[in-house]
Amino acid sequence: MTRSTRPTGITLANQDYANGDTPRFDLVILTAANIVQAAGYRAQLPRRKVEDGSGWDLPCARKAMVVADPKGKRAGSGIATFIALYEAARYFATLSPKARTLREVFAGRRVLILHSGGDSRRLPAYAAIGKIFVPLPVENVHGDPRTVFDLVLEDFARLDAGELNTGSITIAAGDVMLNLAKTGIDLRPVPGHVVGVAARASMEQGSRHGVFVTGSTNKTGDTRVRTFLQKPSESQARAAGAINKDGTVAIDTGVVLLDSDTAAAWLNSLGASIPKSTTRNKTIRATGTLGAMCRATAGSIDLYEHILPMLAGNTEAVSKLDRKFGEALTKALAPNVKHFLVRHARGATFYHIGSTRELLDIGTATVFNAGRQSPPRFEPAATVVGSDVGTLTLEGPVWIEGCQWGEVGSEPAKLGGFNVITGWPKEAGIPKLESGECAAWIPVGEKTWACLAYSLFDDWKEPLCDENLVIPESWPYGMAARKHYLSAVVAHCVSRSIWNANDIWPGTALAKDRSLYTARIWPIGAISEIYPLPAAYCYYGLTMSEIDRPESDLLENTIKDKYIEWRTRVLQVLTSPIGRKRLSLQQLVGMVNHQRLADQAANSRRQGLIDHQEVRLHTDSRLDLAREGLLRRDRPPTRNRASDLRPTLFTHRECPIIRIKQRRIRELQLPYHPLEEYELHDIATIGDSRQIAVSSLLRENQLEHTGCTSAPPSLIHVSAPIRIDLAGGWTDTPPICQEHGGTVINLAVNLDSAAPITVTASHSPQDGFQIEGIVDGQTHSCTLDTFPRDNTVPAWAKLVPAASRATELSFRDRDKFPGLSLSFSSSVPKGSGLGTSSILSAALCAACYALQGKYSPDLLTKHAIAAATLCVEHAIGSGGGWQDQYGALFPGLKSLHTSAGSIQHAECTPLTIGPCLADTFASRTLLYFTGQQRLAANILQNFVNRYLDGDAPTWRTLDRLRKNVVDVREAIDRDDPTAFARHITMYWLLKRSIDPSTTNAALNRLVARVTPHLDGYLFPGAGGGGFLFMIARTTATAKTLRRDLTNHPPAPTARFYDWSVANKPLTVTVS
Repeated sequence: MTRSTRPTGITLANQDYANGDTPRFDLVILTAANIVQAAGYRAQLPRRKVEDGSGWDLPCARKAMVVADPKGKRAGSGIATFIALYEAARYFATLSPKARTLREVFAGRRVLILHSGGDSRRLPAYAAIGKIFVPLPVENVHGDPRTVFDLVLEDFARLDAGELNTGSITIAAGDVMLNLAKTGIDLRPVPGHVVGVAARASMEQGSRHGVFVTGSTNKTGDTRVRTFLQKPSESQARAAGAINKDGTVAIDTGVVLLDSDTAAAWLNSLGASIPKSTTRNKTIRATGTLGAMCRATAGSIDLYEHILPMLAGNTEAVSKLDRKFGEALTKALAPNVKHFLVRHARGATFYHIGSTRELLDIGTATVFNAGRQSPPRFEPAATVVGSDVGTLTLEGPVWIEGCQWGEVGSEPAKLGGFNVITGWPKEAGIPKLESGECAAWIPVGEKTWACLAYSLFDDWKEPLCDENLVIPESWPYGMAARKHYLSAVVAHCVSRSIWNANDIWPGTALAKDRSLYTARIWPIGAISEIYPLPAAYCYYGLTMSEIDRPESDLLENTIKDKYIEWRTRVLQVLTSPIGRKRLSLQQLVGMVNHQRLADQAANSRRQGLIDHQEVRLHTDSRLDLAREGLLRRDRPPTRNRASDLRPTLFTHRECPIIRIKQRRIRELQLPYHPLEEYELHDIATIGDSRQIAVSSLLRENQLEHTGCTSAPPSLIHVSAPIRIDLAGGWTDTPPICQEHGGTVINLAVNLDSAAPITVTASHSPQDGFQIEGIVDGQTHSCTLDTFPRDNTVPAWAKLVPAASRATELSFRDRDKFPGLSLSFSSSVPKGSGLGTSSILSAALCAACYALQGKYSPDLLTKHAIAAATLCVEHAIGSGGGWQDQYGALFPGLKSLHTSAGSIQHAECTPLTIGPCLADTFASRTLLYFTGQQRLAANILQNFVNRYLDGDAPTWRTLDRLRKNVVDVREAIDRDDPTAFARHITMYWLLKRSIDPSTTNAALNRLVARVTPHLDGYLFPGAGGGGFLFMIARTTATAKTLRRDLTNHPPAPTARFYDWSVANKPLTVTVS
């Protein structure tokens, strides 16, 4: 069901969007299969804590907690759900001490419960961290791989859930990626009902999951569930009427919606109660069935196999449980639910990472965009996540994560295809795996390791009985992989008495408990001790039919020799000192050193970035030198690693682009190498060396200025408009523009009929240099002598000494400046997104040039002011490109373009504002300050670092931004306001995709509030901007929006600004 969130009328006054501090969820609960897994999850969550002063544990949740199955026993997703609700009630009770009932405790609370997918037996590579934290080939803003948890959480955070005071419980499977946000499905629960969410899928997928059989549709669009099938065969599904005409089924996505009252009623019926106590800290008691669940005496109850079918009327589902608990569940749950409904998420995907095969299928499909797979380093079939693996020779798709075994130019790793390799340490050498072979390295303790060697199709969960050892005849990936079936190896070794079953599964008499997960076959020790011994578990070149033949039948010498070699190696594992003590994967999970695991992944990723940067430096160096006219024909770059280019390229300190790339490499290397290894001017600082490199680059490439050299004038006045960027942002940012050039379209505007930026410099009767700044209505003043020690001076006041240094002006020359007063003001709020800081810097630089008698209103001076402004911005640490200052140096609507090269001189092409567009600007275009101050510094740093690191999504976004410039330009040339509005909206969406922090919940609510009445909109600036530029659908709509937002602003400081196109650029008046 998809409910429209668009208001039926244009009145906005009754909607409450004022609270910008409310998260999407009050509580996110992550369930874990055991306390060891829970400890690993708790180590992961702090890395996602919001550092914006809000105190939220997650970007969309105020509080996050991990709840493990009780007493170390597998409880199932059903019991895990009830215990999670119980823990949620205990937490909310501390926040609502006056609550007397569970209904009051849950009132208005929003909870997300993510089931982690068990102990990952079918995905052994990630048993140590759990399926929900599998790193994926999708990067966050810091360049780190995002996990399944991150994507699932973001998906739910983007979905609407109704009014902020509506209580809801959302239950979901943490190992399924649905991409529900693109479907627009509404996740509001229906009071008194349980709502499941279905997606259309093939019958083959349905046979591995739950399937809904639906009936009639109610008034809200939800469908009644007639029955609920769990992993049905095709014949069962067809008999139940579950297969649609197109052969698809309504597959269970794992998402279940409850209203808070139903959740409270369930807990009450199961035995939860609030004691009648007057104390502030009340403890909710768990008795009856719930108490048994908490004590781990209720067995295992599955939400999808037992509870949901029971709610659909299938009494046989609970009959499989202990009779006592089955009856208790039926009496507690069913009476509190009117109907079991299903809501269809049309267009949803269903990517389930439940097994090694599914991981490989998802990784090699076009589901994700792997960040740093730039040919010729990796074959297209390789999914490489956070690794440094050099060159690969592949015969099929592979998944490589957290590995480090080589560098570019070293011997290639030969992989037969359909391999999953995780955590491979550099000391283990370069792997050579045949088709279907997989390897997972697990750090144990402080220094030791375990190495799992297994097959793609090994099932670590099912018992190793005869019927489960049948190898599929329809092997989809070639017959070569059939001879690497670990399950068959273990069974063979036991049946031939190579291994004793009581040694492999000590104290385990039941066959159902004997699985690969519990088999003690893995030695632990130093890398040199345990590798390549685990590889002996594979049949070296022998097929299953050959290995099952008696030794007396092995007539062919080659087969006999292979068998003897294999058996010898297996016995070597058993008889070696390290092989006498072996552990199961179940034991290893409890011994994992999570800090070493995280460090291994981080180191592999960082070294991969360094390697990629060095390759890029090597391949791009000749182009960079040629672009700057510095290429020496007698000294070509070496063909080896880029670090060997130092004698050649490092002498080219005139080439700033190479210097930037070198600094980025050094920045990444600093955690590994002492600072003394590098020259001080190569490093500059341990901080953001990229910005310092850019700053140095720009200072060295300032233009020589022309102008009069007479005595300083007595009074200088500078006025400047601000700019609204309409297309091409980010393409003007060094070093992007220096490698590719940049093109932007922006509009110079005045606010409230006046230039918003002014600077005045005059001689003062008092000795010294007086500074006065007025920004945001606040005035600050100081002297140059006290400036460095005056901590009360705001950050933007530091623009003055930075501008004087950038323009080579010395205020300490008492003969020339015995007394000087400089004042500046801005009527634009800080963090506006209108380029205020850069334009104020440009105005200050213009005043400094005028004070030296060097200002003239020609093109060369404009370029000089723009270059000096870049120096100022980088000197104060805010970064940025050239479009802000050029946006004020040239009037009106224009296109600005630079060519590749270190010196960026923008060419300005004025654009004609046609009558239709002029009418649109005058009658239905609004400029609204949201009250949200937005700063772009961190966004800029992250984006440029991702660009330097060769991040593929970043480069694709830049390509789309360049195309968007063409679209906006064509709309302006055609005088087409509708197309113009559409394309500037796309421009904002592209900027938003660069970094999630360009927007927040308050801005999203404001957008949802106004977009039904707009043709287009954007937030100016790289950081999302504090201003909202809106093009209303009609003049009447614009007036209504102005009235309603004025009467009901989203923030106390929010307001409209009257704006007009500035026909005069930055102007200097000298007298």
